[in-house]
Amino acid sequence: MPPGASQIPTPSTHIADVNIPGIYCIISETGSLLRWNKTLEYITGASGDALLHQPCETFVDARDKNTFSSFLQHAATTGIAQTDIRLTAAGNTIPYSF
Repeated sequence: MPPGASQIPTPSTHIADVNIPGIYCIISETGSLLRWNKTLEYITGASGDALLHQPCETFVDARDKNTFSSFLQHAATTGIAQTDIRLTAAGNTIPYSF
């Protein structure tokens, strides 16, 4: 587990392990956060309790919601996916490559 990752148990089924520069998270089949590192808390400005089971889409800029949905579907189907999206957190828009 990456340093600072949450200690939340991981179910046996999940859609994706997201590992991008500085951010690590595991996304459930429903698109909710299951595990993450402290960097995600810092970037989003949300506490661990606030992030637990939060839909990942919550932090995706409105302009990129469709792209992110396609990314999750592709990851679930093929086991791998890549995209560029903007995260919106703590009042800021942050470009990220997944």
